[in-house]
Amino acid sequence: MTETPPRAATRVGRPRSVKADRAILTATLQALVEDGYEGMSIEGVAARAGVGKTTIYRRWPGKEELVGAALSSLNQDIVVPDTGSVHDDLSQLVQEFREHTLNSPIGSVIGRLVSATISSPGLTTIFQDTILRERRAAARTVIQRGIERGELRPDIDVEIAIDLLAGVVITRILFFGVETITAPDFPDRLIDTILRGLEVA
Repeated sequence: MTETPPRAATRVGRPRSVKADRAILTATLQALVEDGYEGMSIEGVAARAGVGKTTIYRRWPGKEELVGAALSSLNQDIVVPDTGSVHDDLSQLVQEFREHTLNSPIGSVIGRLVSATISSPGLTTIFQDTILRERRAAARTVIQRGIERGELRPDIDVEIAIDLLAGVVITRILFFGVETITAPDFPDRLIDTILRGLEVA
């Protein structure tokens, strides 16, 4: 007589609601835009989303994780351009970042997130992971490819070059307003200016 193997334990509980997830993340973005990171609260997000606080805490242990999930929901796949020109590739990356910033809540919260990282260091990682990391990787690929093709000096500091790209856009948004990056020729003007210090002499 053969023994019947024991059945795997059945998971108890209702499946996670996609609708509730969407409502919570949308409410989090709204709270970020209107109240800033420091001003928002789990209670406020729950009220906006029409759910209980426990519903949020079952999904995310705290505010930093909730904000990270909300910002991640805005992420797009970053395509590394390959036009054959380092100038045009970098210009496309700047244009993509600009369009993403202008057409999502990110443009409204970048300033508040950057300032909030001073008192909440965990936000630095969230900011990097959700907004900067993939774009920096794409720019790194483009610049290194430009070096290999002889378009850029082989001795440039790649990471500082990437900082120049991101820093100009973020500085304009933070201190001068998002409208300062809306001019159609802004990406080309930015890349033209930076490449004068990177091109082969």
